[in-house]
Amino acid sequence: MAYSVGDYNALSAHAEPCGKHQGAAVQPSLLCSLQNHPRIKRIWHPFSETNPTHEMAFHLLDDYTPLLYLELDATSEQTKEVIDSFELATQGVHLGTCHTMVTLCEETTHGVLTPEERTLAGIVPNGIRISVGMEDPGAIVLDVINALNSI
Repeated sequence: MAYSVGDYNALSAHAEPCGKHQGAAVQPSLLCSLQNHPRIKRIWHPFSETNPTHEMAFHLLDDYTPLLYLELDATSEQTKEVIDSFELATQGVHLGTCHTMVTLCEETTHGVLTPEERTLAGIVPNGIRISVGMEDPGAIVLDVINALNSI
């Protein structure tokens, strides 16, 4: 099911507060929108509640980092389908662009590592990295949710 901007506004109205950075642009909106998504197994981000050191991050960091890693409740093949379903975000490793990018780290940035090294680094076959760009926050959130809902 694809969501529209109106649906995004309805989703955000019911999102749980995410802490002191609630008013910042994209990342808090994205974290709040993904927090209870059925296809998300774990969100790897300093301010995510699934991060065991997230309380410390709130005290040490002044703002959100634009990178997050999503461990999906999906097979490796389904994860590739999610990556292929993004419309706004570009597939690829972050190359210093200000646009949103998504990548399957297991096959790109960490592809030279052995499976054991990837496991130690927390890189899993059902994980995707999102480098959040400067596009409209609602559009980024919708793109991620629509891609997740594609499987």
